[in-house]
Amino acid sequence: IIKPILTVLSDIQKNRIHTYSLEILEKSGIRVDSDQALEVFKKTDGVIIEENRVFIKPELVKHAISSAPSLIKIRKKNGEEAFQLGSNSDSFTRFGIGVTNSNFQEISTNRVVPFTRKHTQYSTKLGDILGSYDMISTIGIPSDVPADEVDLYNLVDMYANTDKPLVVLLLH
Repeated sequence: IIKPILTVLSDIQKNRIHTYSLEILEKSGIRVDSDQALEVFKKTDGVIIEENRVFIKPELVKHAISSAPSLIKIRKKNGEEAFQLGSNSDSFTRFGIGVTNSNFQEISTNRVVPFTRKHTQYSTKLGDILGSYDMISTIGIPSDVPADEVDLYNLVDMYANTDKPLVVLLLH
């Protein structure tokens, strides 16, 4: 199996991006539309809240980074370790299947049809058997379920059709 190593940014470029990110968080802030998230921010030192905009001081970000683990073990459904992310892990680039499709091109006819639950199930099974894929991510937005239940159905269908780790995009 080919396991490419991608180096996209130099350490200098990474540090520059981090510095600019701290500046953006402090000076421009982030828009927070969740009342629940705003309540959490209100209990936090190191932020300034103006309506739904939260300005985060660099010290808070630095504290969060320093208290985060340097290595995270990613596990399969059965609890077995799949791989690790972080400074002490191997340097392989990790790949997963998933692009959040709204349409699906049927293999047998080349016809493009609206994405449905069966496409989530088929695509998850395909990603499960492809050895070069390390994880399964949200593959599409099924059109055959209620919009407010899309996340639930996607999670159930992905969970039922793979043992690989899941990366789930929640729409609601």
